[in-house]
Amino acid sequence: MIRMTSAQRSTPGPVTARVLYLTNQSPFPPHSGGQLREWQFLSRLSHAYAVHLVAVTSHLQRDLGCAGELLKHCRTVTFIQAVPGAAAPGTPERLRAVMSAEVAPCLAQFARRNQLDFVHVEGYFLMHHLPAELGLPIFLVEENIEYQLDRARQELDGDTGTDWTVTRSLERQAWRRAARCGAVTLEDVAAIRSYLQSAAVHWLPPGCDHFSPDDPAGAILAGLPTSGPRVVYTGNASWGPSRDATWYLLDEIWPKVHAAVPEAHLVIAGSGQRPAELGRANLDRSVHLCGVLPSLGPLLHSADVFVCPLRFGGGIKSKILESLRAGRAIVSSPVGLQGLPPPARDSVLEGGTTAELADRIIALLLDRGLREELQAKARAAARFLTTWDDATRRLDAAWSAMLTSARAGQGGGPEALGRLPSA
Repeated sequence: MIRMTSAQRSTPGPVTARVLYLTNQSPFPPHSGGQLREWQFLSRLSHAYAVHLVAVTSHLQRDLGCAGELLKHCRTVTFIQAVPGAAAPGTPERLRAVMSAEVAPCLAQFARRNQLDFVHVEGYFLMHHLPAELGLPIFLVEENIEYQLDRARQELDGDTGTDWTVTRSLERQAWRRAARCGAVTLEDVAAIRSYLQSAAVHWLPPGCDHFSPDDPAGAILAGLPTSGPRVVYTGNASWGPSRDATWYLLDEIWPKVHAAVPEAHLVIAGSGQRPAELGRANLDRSVHLCGVLPSLGPLLHSADVFVCPLRFGGGIKSKILESLRAGRAIVSSPVGLQGLPPPARDSVLEGGTTAELADRIIALLLDRGLREELQAKARAAARFLTTWDDATRRLDAAWSAMLTSARAGQGGGPEALGRLPSA
C-alpha cells in the first residue's frame, strides 16, 4: 500500500462532504471510457468535496506516475497492488482482477482515523473490500451491469469461466447493500429498479465534449496516409469487449471492406492498440494501429466512417458519443447502440452481422451523398447529448442526496455482501 497526501487544499471553499472513493485504477490519464468519466467528475467536483481516493490496481508502477495529477483534486491518494492469484476458484474475473487482502484493513483503519461522510464505489466487484464494521453508507456506481456482460460473452464464445449467474448473485447482493446506486444508462437504472423496487438509483450519463479538432494530434497521426478514404475505430484494448471488437474488425470485417474499396485505410487508436500488444505483426499496409494519441479529436474529425463492431458489452459507449460529437458517419453493431437516446440511434447505420457491417461501411465510402446525410444527422443528434457540465451536476446532486440521507441516519442497505467462493 502506498498513500500520498496533497500538499495543498484542493477545496478552497467550504467542504460539502468527505468522500472515500474506491476504484480499480488511476482515473488519470483517461485512456478508457471509465477513466474518462471518473477523471471528469473528480476534477470538476474537487472544489466542493474532500475526496480520498483508493485504487486497487494491477498497474501499480504505472499508476504511481499519475499521482501528481490526482493530488491536484484529491486530499489523499492510496494505491494498493491487486493480487489476482489470491482469488479462489470460481471467482468472477472482475473480482479476481482486484483481489487483495490489504484493502479491507486499510479502509477500516482509514475510516477510524478520518471523519468521512460516505463511500463512493466504482463497480460491484469492489464491494467485497468494504468491511461490515466500516460504518459508512455506500454509493455504488455501475458503469455496466456486469452479469449481463458476462452472459453475453459466454453466449458469444462459449467461455468456460465462472458462470454468469454467480456474477448476477454477487452483483445483486451489492445493490442491496448500497444505500444508493448510480448507472450510466436508463436501461441499467431500470434493471436495478426492476430487481430492487426500493432502490434509490441515479442516472449518471457521461459527457462527450472533452476534445476539439484543433487538439494536438501527435506524430503518429501526422504520419498516416492522407490519400484515400479513412475508416476509424477507437477502443481500449485492455478491456475485453474492445479488444474482441478490434480482432473482429481486423479478421472478418476489414478484409471485405478493403476488397471492395482497396484505396481505403483503417486507423485504430487507443490504449493497447499497437501491433506488439495485439499480437499482430503482419498487418496489411492499409491497416494502421496507432496506440494512444494525445487527443482523439483530430482523428475522429478526419474519419470518413467511424465503425463500432462491438459484439458484447454494457453501458453506453463513449466512442459512439465522441463520434456523434465529431459529426461522423457511423456504422455500429447493435451492442454499440446500447444506452443511446433515439435521435442518436437514428443517426447511425446498424449492422447485425459481419456482412451487414461491411456492406454499410462500403456503402458510405462509395456514396458521398449518403455519407454527408449521415454526418448531418450526427451533428443534429449531438445537440441532445449530455455535456460534462450536465453530467457533473447529476453526480453532485446524487452525492448531495447521499449526504442528506446519511445525516438523517439512513445509512446502508438491508444486508451485507455475500461470501465469495471459498478457496
